Amino acid sequence: MKQSHRPISGGDELSTYPSTCTISLERRTLPDENADSTEAELRSILDEFSQADPDFHADVKILVEPCFRSRPHTHVVTTLGDAFHR
Repeated sequence: MKQSHRPISGGDELSTYPSTCTISLERRTLPDENADSTEAELRSILDEFSQADPDFHADVKILVEPCFRSRPHTHVVTTLGDAFHR
């Protein structure tokens, strides 16, 4: 199967049911979150799908990068804050 960078891909034609489907998600982390909590949240959602449909199966690949955190009084933060409030 050809890899795609579209959010959802699967199947070869519009009139068929694909044997597999690939869904790509992007979820931004908050400063107090980490890779373990982010993965646990996603797996919990997928577990609900598995309980509802025994044929459902998901492989999970996660890439977590730390979120960008800046001090509140830096130039970039105050400039963005000023622009937001205009």
